[in-house]
Amino acid sequence: AIKLLEPIKLTRRMIISKISELFDPCGLWEPIKLQLKLASSRLSGLSWDQMVPEAEQAYLKTNLSEFTGYTNLTARRAPIPADIQSSSYVRLICLSDAGTNAGGAVVYAGRKYKDGTWSCSMIAAKSKLMKFTIPRNELSAILLMVELGYLVKKALQNEVSEVIYLTDSTIALSWCHNINRKL
Repeated sequence: AIKLLEPIKLTRRMIISKISELFDPCGLWEPIKLQLKLASSRLSGLSWDQMVPEAEQAYLKTNLSEFTGYTNLTARRAPIPADIQSSSYVRLICLSDAGTNAGGAVVYAGRKYKDGTWSCSMIAAKSKLMKFTIPRNELSAILLMVELGYLVKKALQNEVSEVIYLTDSTIALSWCHNINRKL
């Protein structure tokens, strides 16, 4: 695939349109999309039809050629297993994390099997490019997690028995509990 891209001079518009081709409303392929978003964020100062500098051409062509290798992605359509207790409700487990340049959230659904063990399947995920300090990015990731968890809970309606929110940032968590200052 890299040989096909060799004669082409990439523009920011071409790169963003290629990344946007991956239709993924549930976020099952979010790790792949996030890597492409991070690669394209290096072009934020360019106009849409301006050629990407030569130094970036090879790097982006490699990332885009790897992306085209993911054309046959598959996933289970029913992430909640059928072999469960009839009275078992869904337990949503929502996680968030962030770093220097990006943050994300994921929602898992757990249901109890008849033998007493639990299933755990990813329901939805979302990532976002961020540009603040790591604690502030962690706070934004928590917001992303809460919004995603709310949407999943709303979609599953009465099937949800409990929602668990988890994060690894004690600073952002203490900011969430602070009722005296809005952050």
